[in-house]
Amino acid sequence: MACSRDKKEENYDFFEKVHIYIEYADQIKTAITESDVSNDCTDLLNGRYNSGNRDITRNICEEFLKLYNFLKSSQEVQQNYKRFLNYWLNIRIHEDKPNENICVKQFYDDMENYCVKTLQYFVSTNIFYDMDKDELDKMNILYNLYYNYYKIFNYNNIVCDGKSSCSQYTNNCLKYYGDGIIKCPTGKTDNFCRKLDDFRDKYEKLQKGTDISNNGYKPSDMESLPTREQAIYLRGRALQNLKDIVIWAMYIIGPTAGLSLIFLYFYKVKCIN
Repeated sequence: MACSRDKKEENYDFFEKVHIYIEYADQIKTAITESDVSNDCTDLLNGRYNSGNRDITRNICEEFLKLYNFLKSSQEVQQNYKRFLNYWLNIRIHEDKPNENICVKQFYDDMENYCVKTLQYFVSTNIFYDMDKDELDKMNILYNLYYNYYKIFNYNNIVCDGKSSCSQYTNNCLKYYGDGIIKCPTGKTDNFCRKLDDFRDKYEKLQKGTDISNNGYKPSDMESLPTREQAIYLRGRALQNLKDIVIWAMYIIGPTAGLSLIFLYFYKVKCIN
């Protein structure tokens, strides 16, 4: 069953307080699951999801309900937390794939019907829907950028533990920013590109203007974000390397086994374009 995806430009307002959402999304992974949440998700599985990976389905259900409980009681995110929940549910179902037939809108509607102890007062009209894949990818790029940024710097301090750890988070920022800036040609000013500009400003302000350090690492050690031209060049070089590997593999192991690598190469080209 193909999900009906809502192709529209997404609202990125929840990124104004994304550090709060990141903290709560991390907390739910270790937070105790209350009995109401556990019972609600058991009712959901027994009522609607008897096939597929039930463990993954339960995890998504329980973490969604825990995240909802955290966010609804937070005074800092009352405006946009439902939009974040929609993004979170989309990316979890997209990445974890508990069942190939699960759509975001249907899954949420099922939770609303079965998880009545937790969601009985939740008003969700038109909030939960299956996001267009390109829009979901762009939103996920931004989320990953901020996730790694706040692993470097948070609460006015360097919080990563030493040069190796900090450099890894910085490299992740470079990668995700490169993935994002490729989608923003000169003159394009959609919501995503504006938010990407906001991230660049925040990153460069930290890189150039903060005189603090931790375990020998300081913001001036952070590498500069790539320009769009640099990102395109690096992406093209990576594709050329993959093409060379495909040709070499076909020479060594023969055309039949190399066919899968050809499909991989063209899939990568399609993803980039």
